[in-house]
Amino acid sequence: MKTKIIPAILACSAILASANMVPASTQTPASGYPDFATIYLEYIPDQFVVELKAIKLYINTFMHRNVSHEASINEIYNTLKDKLKPKWIKVVGDFNPRGNVHTVIECRSDMVVPK
Repeated sequence: MKTKIIPAILACSAILASANMVPASTQTPASGYPDFATIYLEYIPDQFVVELKAIKLYINTFMHRNVSHEASINEIYNTLKDKLKPKWIKVVGDFNPRGNVHTVIECRSDMVVPK
């Protein structure tokens, strides 16, 4: 799936772009059962923004993949960060409870631990 990146038209010096995608779905690696999550995306664009239809189609590619909660959010974060090159970005995955455990995964560009 090719994510469509379009030039940002900035009318002011700081814009916070935000999108909530409900529901996102993955399959658990161990059982293959579906996992559902709400994905929250916030970013301050530099030169590019992502088209909403493109991000929806990209998120839907996770539907039939066996991937962990952490790996799915890390992949979304890394893909958008590499393609958009935003000034700041945050991706949060709020997964439905599984086995009485409610998982929330958050990746933010200002909280990346250096290697």
